Amino acid sequence: MRGAAETADDDAKEAASVAEGSPILRLATRIGLAMLGVVHVVIGGIAISAATHSGGGEADQSGAMSQIARTLGGDILLWLMFIALGGLAFWQVAQFVLVHERIAVKRWGRRISEGGKCIAYAVLAVSALVFALGGRQNSQHTLETTSRWLLGAPGGAIVVFIVGGTVVGVGIGFLVIGVRASFRKLLRMPSGGWRFVVIVVGVIGYVAKGIALGVVGVFFLIAAVTGNAHAAGGMDPALKLMRHVPFGNTTLALLGCGLIVYGLFCGIRAVRGKL
Repeated sequence: MRGAAETADDDAKEAASVAEGSPILRLATRIGLAMLGVVHVVIGGIAISAATHSGGGEADQSGAMSQIARTLGGDILLWLMFIALGGLAFWQVAQFVLVHERIAVKRWGRRISEGGKCIAYAVLAVSALVFALGGRQNSQHTLETTSRWLLGAPGGAIVVFIVGGTVVGVGIGFLVIGVRASFRKLLRMPSGGWRFVVIVVGVIGYVAKGIALGVVGVFFLIAAVTGNAHAAGGMDPALKLMRHVPFGNTTLALLGCGLIVYGLFCGIRAVRGKL
């Protein structure tokens, strides 16, 4: 006889399969990928502004949402982002459930990856909703407050260390995908010269995203080891601290350009991605 757990697992997979095949969810997913690209383009622009001392703002999701909210029609775009990124998060839930790997280690590795994406997209969707409703959010303050609470709790430093290690691991994953150009399996690749363009955009974008995540993860590790919650402030302080190393402004500007390129790749995936 089949156990209750197996029956529930089959039901979850059936529901995920139905959701994955929904034309509405597929459309929302493609728009969500485009909106993800917009966020990265804005973050990259803020990073370049910080490197050239030509503007301010936070080089993270809340900074991007704040910039979008101040543009003409920004409120409408934020509502669209909330809906589309929410759809993208639901899509990732389906991918989490429908992971096809016979080897348990690979299966759960994929599920951790898909689950992490789901959480990231859901956080972005909530952030868009907060700004669409006229509210404000400070990602750096939220992360610092959470890290300070964890570092003050028994075993909390271990949790922060694990988070940092996970983010570094994800960053390395992006680097590997970029260097190997294995992102091609996500796309219906064009032919001719456009194929080369897409590969160049993907390589630059994934490498830049991997470096950015790696820097953020390293600062979480530093926070866990030193007990300094300020180090775990997320992408904005991590990127801007790069200005204080040799050739830091140049490095930050190049990384900002790379994040813009990653945003362009998200746009390409929105149009030509395999769903």
